[in-house]
Amino acid sequence: MFKRFYNILALHNFSSNSKITKKFIIILTFSLIFVLGIISVNDYGTTNDEYTNRFRSLVTINYLGEKLLPNINKKYKGDKEIPKLDEFSSKQRFYGGSVIQVPLTLAEIILGIKDKKNAFLSRHYVYFIIFFFSLIAFYNILKIRFINWQYCIIGVLILFLSPRIFANSFYN
Repeated sequence: MFKRFYNILALHNFSSNSKITKKFIIILTFSLIFVLGIISVNDYGTTNDEYTNRFRSLVTINYLGEKLLPNINKKYKGDKEIPKLDEFSSKQRFYGGSVIQVPLTLAEIILGIKDKKNAFLSRHYVYFIIFFFSLIAFYNILKIRFINWQYCIIGVLILFLSPRIFANSFYN
């Protein structure tokens, strides 16, 4: 199969180091990675800590809303029972992930996503897009380390095709 592909490239006077071939292969690789990831988001469920993270971010948003915009906070909170931040124990209060969790929960509230399944799916899409951009950054780091661009593509594919890392790209 590879021999046939190579012959096709040779017929069109492409060399493996030409700029057109290089850009085409890089764009094709990252496009396939993106499409495969977006298609696969629905195949992965939620982890047990996602509900806790979402709840903690709701408490944080409630706290910030009470301090900064109390009228708007009451409007969006409605009749939901969200505990105050001081009611949390110190273990529950400390969590290092609010930088991503709070904006995602805020977007969920603003967009009016009521269903938890859709809320978590939207988070998984965002997580995968962050992972996709990290793959591009990883490619650029490999470009600094290796002169040959094909090694960089192979490195990105090894990272992307690792089953554990691929699964974690949707919820971590």
